[in-house]
Amino acid sequence: MKSLKIDNDGEKILELLEENSRAPLRVIAKLLKSSEGMVHHRIERMKEDGIIERFSIVTNPEKIGIELTVLIQLKISGPDLRRTMDELAAREEVRCVYYISGDYNTLLFCRFRDIKHLNEFLVDILEISSVERSMALPVLKKVKEDFTILRKAPRPATL
Repeated sequence: MKSLKIDNDGEKILELLEENSRAPLRVIAKLLKSSEGMVHHRIERMKEDGIIERFSIVTNPEKIGIELTVLIQLKISGPDLRRTMDELAAREEVRCVYYISGDYNTLLFCRFRDIKHLNEFLVDILEISSVERSMALPVLKKVKEDFTILRKAPRPATL
């Protein structure tokens, strides 16, 4: 995948949108000392180039009854690795799927309502023939969780 060059204004726009994807164009333009038209054009161009994939919100999982975050390592064998990873990625509990090196070759970042929900999920995935073994690592305390890419600038008070 070819990476694209982003100048300082582009980075600043991304930082501001990562902090608040609903930030008004006029506020971003004011912070950049630029025009709303330029900011709009830059955002549209970054969408076209695939730099901005979507606009989203951050939900607190505990506030909506999703109590458990678990990292699950899997050893998937055989020719069905990609198919199995795609199948796991389609599960609602699975937030991220990573291909990794080491004793296990797949890492899942998952969220569950409770321990019973986790247990049901583990039983389901262990029934997949290409899954040799698993190791569930429940998160006991979240110290930091930030999936933003650019977080250099302090949060502007105007947003």
